[in-house]
Amino acid sequence: MWTKSICIAFICFIVWVIAAANSGANLILFQLVAGLPYGDKLGHFVIFLLITICAELLLKSRRWNFGRMQISAPSILVASFVILEEFSQLFIDNRTFDWLDLIASLVGVIIASWLTHKRTMETRHL
Repeated sequence: MWTKSICIAFICFIVWVIAAANSGANLILFQLVAGLPYGDKLGHFVIFLLITICAELLLKSRRWNFGRMQISAPSILVASFVILEEFSQLFIDNRTFDWLDLIASLVGVIIASWLTHKRTMETRHL
């Protein structure tokens, strides 16, 4: 129960942060991230790693095989959101599209997907 509530709250918080960035707001959070070396890229990685873990917890679903790789619907949803959100920045005056942001976000999704799959497989074998 608490896990789902925390996940939903975190996802809502991130959606609010994205909306604030799109509107040109200058949140203190943005200033803190800007002060860290590679803070923006690290932020993208961590945020989308955590969102993917939350999505996996909230939307437990089966995984599909793509060759040697397995992927779940929640991971596909988050990856699609990442791609759409980053490319949407091409059309927002105060935002900047960045390939490295996109890559950092997608790496977070991939690692979270792998971690949640590994965890699921370990708990099935117990």
